[in-house]
Amino acid sequence: MGKRVRCPRCFGKGYLDDRDLKRLRIGRSHAGEKCDFCDGEGKVDRDFDPGDVRPNNTIEDRQKKGGICFITSAYAEYLNKSDDCKELMTLRRYRDTYVLNLDNGGNIIKEYYRIAPLILNSLYESTEKDKIFKQVIIPNLEKCLNLIENNDMEKAFNTYSELVLTLKSLTKIN
Repeated sequence: MGKRVRCPRCFGKGYLDDRDLKRLRIGRSHAGEKCDFCDGEGKVDRDFDPGDVRPNNTIEDRQKKGGICFITSAYAEYLNKSDDCKELMTLRRYRDTYVLNLDNGGNIIKEYYRIAPLILNSLYESTEKDKIFKQVIIPNLEKCLNLIENNDMEKAFNTYSELVLTLKSLTKIN
């Protein structure tokens, strides 16, 4: 038996064996042990409480722990959405359940926390800020959200990664 990890299909409400998680990543159906919550279907009950999966911390708490989604938080702020809006909560659960469980997930997130604040500082100083939000950030994050909703976690990861690389290039961050 492998290590127990949070299920990416139901955003970490249940757990499964990491060997089954690897099968999910390469597009195989859920063989072997299934998630103890969603049974591998990824369906979440209406009474699902995201607080059961991720503590409802303040922005300051998440910053101290290195757990804030910089680009997605900027997206929500730009669209006048709250810090606990559906989109942010979905992307945070995705990060905490799928990305963190990737083989190199911890390092990917660490690098993101290194460059994302630099990208945003540069973006907010740019005269192209509105254009970049409207033509790059918003469409790509909405695409990610749709992919996550359709359980296409790998494509969501690739889309978000491409977004970060595009923003790095546009803001000339190394």
